[in-house]
Amino acid sequence: MTILFRHWRLISVFQFFIISLTEAAYLSRPELSDYNFAGAVICEKSALKIKFDHEQFNPGNVFTVEIALNGNFTAGNIISMLGSLSQSGNQQNVFLTVNFPSSMPAGNNYRLRVRGSNPTTFSSQLNEYPFSVSKLPASDPAFSPVDYWRGYFYTWTPSITTPIPDGNTEDIFNPASYIGYICESSNSFEFNWGNITAAPASFPDSNNVCGNYKDLFAIRMRRQFQLDGGYYLFSGGADDGFRFSIDGGQTWLLNDWSDHQFREVNFPGSNGCGIFLNPGIYNFVVEFYENKIDARFKFSMDKAPSAADFTGLQTSYCINSAPSTLFPLSTVQSGTFSGPGISGNVFSPQLAGSGEHTIAYYLSGPSGTCGDTIRKIVQVNPLPDADFTGLPPQICADAGSILLTPNTSGGVFSGSGIQGSSFIPAGLQTGSAYIIRYSVNVNGCTDERSKTVVVQPVPDAGFQQIPDSVLSNAGPINLFPNLAGGIFSGPGIQGSAFFPDQVASPGSFEITYNIVANGCSTLSRQQIYVSPFVPVPEIPIFVPNLITGNKDGLNEDWKITGIPSDASFSIFNRWGNKVHSGFLKDPWNPESSLVAGYYYYLIQLEDKSKSWTGWLHVSSIEN
Repeated sequence: MTILFRHWRLISVFQFFIISLTEAAYLSRPELSDYNFAGAVICEKSALKIKFDHEQFNPGNVFTVEIALNGNFTAGNIISMLGSLSQSGNQQNVFLTVNFPSSMPAGNNYRLRVRGSNPTTFSSQLNEYPFSVSKLPASDPAFSPVDYWRGYFYTWTPSITTPIPDGNTEDIFNPASYIGYICESSNSFEFNWGNITAAPASFPDSNNVCGNYKDLFAIRMRRQFQLDGGYYLFSGGADDGFRFSIDGGQTWLLNDWSDHQFREVNFPGSNGCGIFLNPGIYNFVVEFYENKIDARFKFSMDKAPSAADFTGLQTSYCINSAPSTLFPLSTVQSGTFSGPGISGNVFSPQLAGSGEHTIAYYLSGPSGTCGDTIRKIVQVNPLPDADFTGLPPQICADAGSILLTPNTSGGVFSGSGIQGSSFIPAGLQTGSAYIIRYSVNVNGCTDERSKTVVVQPVPDAGFQQIPDSVLSNAGPINLFPNLAGGIFSGPGIQGSAFFPDQVASPGSFEITYNIVANGCSTLSRQQIYVSPFVPVPEIPIFVPNLITGNKDGLNEDWKITGIPSDASFSIFNRWGNKVHSGFLKDPWNPESSLVAGYYYYLIQLEDKSKSWTGWLHVSSIEN
């Protein structure tokens, strides 16, 4: 019995030991050391320091951290943080620092738990306050806006735990610690987060900052200002460090760069008016860092008041406009005008030249007061280019429409022969000069150009009418133009004559006459047909010398061959008296009044170039 009892006792103790180990491992509720408050927003770049207690973990145990949206730790929802702690046994106030994985999505209402591996154990509860995770926005920390402030956020780690006597010893604006930006539209601003509110808090664009912070953050505000000349008062302060620069951070006009409660610093200048700045562009930088406890940041700027104003300057001029006299509004203080085109108190657009100009008036204040400068912008517009192309100095009356092209569109052409933007010479008097104008207005400035064109007459290219046809063996045909000085051309033309025998073969040919006068040319044409010459066999000349009138049908008519029928003839008696005359085409039969006997004849060609004479015997004339 004794042996059996001891055996049972050993089994019971072993089982109790296993049960005790399983039930004894314990993890307390985790606490986010820097974000243990409601509404915390944590940047994906932030390291999370987690505090917890643990009991009864075996050697080789590893603690890790897991998070999930809405605390829903089911498969597929769990995200494992980067970082772990190898520790066993029992320990209170354990700190484990972890980081977000690169694929961490932005979101709200995240919860976390601590996980032990040996034995596998999870924290008794999730962390107390749900938190949000934000992503780093894309931006350029060197950008300076011109119409608003952009404040670039950084986190930083102090090198000492005691108050920092000089913030320049700290790596406050390390580019690797950049976490986003805020915007501010006012020239002056004040942010007071205190000890409860985390920055950036309620800014409209707070989503451009990755996370929110109560301690160990810094802001660098940038903005580009174009200032009028005059005195400016600058002030500001912070809890903790504050400084201000007007040259992009190369030098500091205000500098209180150390740990301290909120306090303001300013630059009153030697006369209480602040600092005098010339007109120009300035790159403002205002920097602030927060170490611990309260956070507050303030900056203000004001321009010292004066009566530096004037009248008489228009907003825009043409470059040929008359000068303007400028009149200061203040009659007590004396001032000075400056800028392009300024001579004393007169502005000359022509002297200033084309473009946008700044005219400044500096008014020096009486003793104990601040001077000031006011600047006004004036635009001097150049005259438009009214020149145009396309119009020749002279033009022929028969020329068609000519398009005129202005250097500056939008103007109006005018003058005789103008239709829209074209010049048409048809119908204008030849030999006369005409003035064509182009006027154009741009930005209220007008310019006009004029050019002269002479309309030249078209020369007469007609020439004497030539026959419609001619034999190829005909002699030359002289050509007579209406206006000398031109050139005849065509087959068979030599100088001013047409030679029918010089054409290659019979046919129809065109003779042209081209003449140029005053730059105008014209051409006329005539057709002539050259017929082939066919020689007619020559008929021997026969003039009968006998006519009988006995009615026997022989030698009754005087018929002549071999002489053209249009030749004329005359018959004379022996006393020289003409008894008959006619043409060879009409055969002659002696009249019954004639007596038989001998007669003489005279035959002549129509042009009298040739004649024939002889005697003729008339016998047996019967009635």
